[in-house]
Amino acid sequence: MEDKLLKTIIIAWLLIMCSMDYFALPTWQSRLLLWGMNGLLFVVWITKNILQRRVFIPLQERGLLSVLYIFLFWACVSIFFSKDPASGVKRMAHLLIALLDSYIFYDFFARSEENVQFFRKIITFLVIFVSCWSTLESFQKLANGEKLFKNIYAGFCNPNFLGHFIFLFFPLILSYYGINSNFQGRYRIWRFLLIILVGYAFILSSARSSWNGFIFALFFLLFRKNKALGVGILFFLIIIGLSTYVLVGGGIYQTTWQKVYEDRPVWNEYWKAVVENPFLGLGWGVNPQNIVHGHSVYLSTAAQLGVFSVFLVLAFYIVLIYSALQTEKKIKNPQLKAILLGSAATFFGHMVYNLTELGGVLIPFSATSMNFFPYILLALPLSIGYLSRQKNIQSEI
Repeated sequence: MEDKLLKTIIIAWLLIMCSMDYFALPTWQSRLLLWGMNGLLFVVWITKNILQRRVFIPLQERGLLSVLYIFLFWACVSIFFSKDPASGVKRMAHLLIALLDSYIFYDFFARSEENVQFFRKIITFLVIFVSCWSTLESFQKLANGEKLFKNIYAGFCNPNFLGHFIFLFFPLILSYYGINSNFQGRYRIWRFLLIILVGYAFILSSARSSWNGFIFALFFLLFRKNKALGVGILFFLIIIGLSTYVLVGGGIYQTTWQKVYEDRPVWNEYWKAVVENPFLGLGWGVNPQNIVHGHSVYLSTAAQLGVFSVFLVLAFYIVLIYSALQTEKKIKNPQLKAILLGSAATFFGHMVYNLTELGGVLIPFSATSMNFFPYILLALPLSIGYLSRQKNIQSEI
């Protein structure tokens, strides 16, 4: 296998990101480990491409690149007028490295369908590994009489990281092994048990923002599978909402939102920052009152880069999803189609997830156990689009 070394590094890096928090390394050691593995991946990738005289595969998504370039330009302008330019330059460097990671995986996936399937297998293993860990941890804490809500970590540093990890890859697993399955009845029991196991672990995470995002990702998958089914579920949810309003009263929604808002006390400071600096914001990577976490991608982005940047973030997601849907119409391989829809569904759900949490792409980036995963996943629909175009070109010759 010509990419055996690169695959080995990818496996090691992904395993490290799924387990490093468990060992509670000092911050500088964990970041050195992640950046070191990142550097090793880059060196091996570029060396193999050069020595084997392989052309670097171009990214052909012009719409996505246009939005990305505008966002980066806007962030650079914001850094120039920032209250802390040094912090902005540091965060920009981190973001560029993360985007380089996306391209490395794009170049790797776009080499062959085998590489895409390799990643699918590794992710399936990691999700099973994390889900089993979560399940065993829940049994242990139940036996000890401990609560489960916000108390299951499965090796990650907090339950939200666990929930975000499962949210990122559960739609892909659902699409490949369930909704868009091409197994034709084979392994039915095992596939059912897999979905039950991952679903149970996802519930154990108590990550409410990830739950919200997953609901919309699931709706996306069901709608693409059968529009009548998707619309029917949407109407069903609306009927449930209206029935709840009639029977219980509107106070339940107000109370629910108040509880969410109470968990996000920093939002008030971010709103003030947005009102005071609506055009360019405080600067990339600069938080109001030195608050570490804004608990909302849109609010944090508006505070740091101005309101216009929020539209750029949304445009990035919309163009990415639109590109995936265009690829879906042309792709013939049912397995690649299932993986494509599963990864696109995650980013569709991210547009809702971003309302109350800080994760995904085009955000201030630091070396933690979770921040690299969205950029790796970003490469998947883009590379499948490239593979689909190459197949169509070959079939026309």
